[in-house]
Amino acid sequence: MRRSPVIFVVCSVRPRSGKSLLARVLVDYLLLDGYDPFVIDAGDSGHALRPYFPGRTAAVDYGQTLGRMKIFDTIMAGPGRDYVIDLAASATASFFQFASELDFIGEARAAGFGTVVICFGAGAPGPLSGLQLNSGADLFVAAASGKRALAEDAMQFPELDDDTAEAIASRRVSLRAFLLGDESAVPEPNRGPLKGYLYHAMSALREIELALSRKKLRA
Repeated sequence: MRRSPVIFVVCSVRPRSGKSLLARVLVDYLLLDGYDPFVIDAGDSGHALRPYFPGRTAAVDYGQTLGRMKIFDTIMAGPGRDYVIDLAASATASFFQFASELDFIGEARAAGFGTVVICFGAGAPGPLSGLQLNSGADLFVAAASGKRALAEDAMQFPELDDDTAEAIASRRVSLRAFLLGDESAVPEPNRGPLKGYLYHAMSALREIELALSRKKLRA
């Protein structure tokens, strides 16, 4: 049985957390699972996701009012599919404040969406320490990569080594094609590390989906 569409917000309390790479993996994970995700690229790396998903990505300048509105308008105008928002670390606090003012989570829920927030560094002392309680999402995942766990209950994601990250940065590299057996675009020395990273990252994403399903069953 297919689940209801989900809005995934991938965010961080600081830059260079591995957030955009995970968002990229999440899109390919959903495609491999038979879903039709649309990407809203509001990241802090010069719209890092658009080259990999050119036909299913809206690039948004979150620093502009029209850009902020575009995120919410795009989603509400196209129900029935998953959305993955790669959110700039500098915009995390204002995104959730703006979403609260618009009652975006409530409107999304009324339109049939579930909402999942995956936030790197959540739970650390600072202005976003209460985000987990105040986001309003159906499921909030405090995430950490490598040895950067800042909350005891943080979900641990793997960290990709710099050499392999550079090797897959080219738009020619499709992680989905790699997982389906076409490894030709990835240099041979990087294939093993990439397989390990993707296995652990996708296992964590599967756990997130299962947790969302369990939560909805209890609701």
